[in-house]
Amino acid sequence: MGGVVDQQGLVEYRYRAVCEVLGGSPIGEVALRYGTTRQSLDSWRARFKQEGMDGLADRSRRPHSSPSMHVVR
Repeated sequence: MGGVVDQQGLVEYRYRAVCEVLGGSPIGEVALRYGTTRQSLDSWRARFKQEGMDGLADRSRRPHSSPSMHVVR
């Protein structure tokens, strides 16, 4: 992603991409310029509409629970 190293920088980077799409630029062209996929950009756009800037931060992909940690009764 061109040297984006911190979370705030990442959020701002995604915000700029989302703003271009919301401003009418084709999502495919914006995704190509920002080095991401249309699917990722569409996901950022949806999260931005729901949560604002907070929605553009990375999310943990870790599961909330582990099946092996559940006790079978």
